[in-house]
Amino acid sequence: MKTDYLFIVLIAALTLAWAVFFSPAQWYLYAVLFLLFLGVFYVGRAWPDRVFYLGCAGTLLVIAIGAVNLWAGMLMTWLVTGLILGSLGMLVTVPNLKRYLAYLAVTGVLAAGTEFSNHAAIPLVVLIAAAAVGILAMAFRDFRFRREYAGDAP
Repeated sequence: MKTDYLFIVLIAALTLAWAVFFSPAQWYLYAVLFLLFLGVFYVGRAWPDRVFYLGCAGTLLVIAIGAVNLWAGMLMTWLVTGLILGSLGMLVTVPNLKRYLAYLAVTGVLAAGTEFSNHAAIPLVVLIAAAAVGILAMAFRDFRFRREYAGDAP
């Protein structure tokens, strides 16, 4: 749970910095989307499908910031993915942290390739989809592991 608060502080700092320094004409959009994300983060703490709603609210924030600057959108994608993985309990072991760092490296290389091809919005959406597939694959692997060693539910 401590990683959740670290990621939410970093998301807040990036959103605030982006709204103040780079886009003063649209500052309210980033603030409203961050408040929506923060509301989902706090209100949905006890919801069983909290991760889905965090992903939906985070995607809006990623697209809004990423539509203007690729690297700010990429950083926001990394932070939202880290928050989701932390909420799933998938950032507690060293192998899981190594996988997260590998994800950061691979998506960073893909973002660099995107920067040279002069496209921003569509590749960011593709990267968000790749993050969702990765999270689902890890969750399915965790489910299979628990099912094999804990047995079927009664």
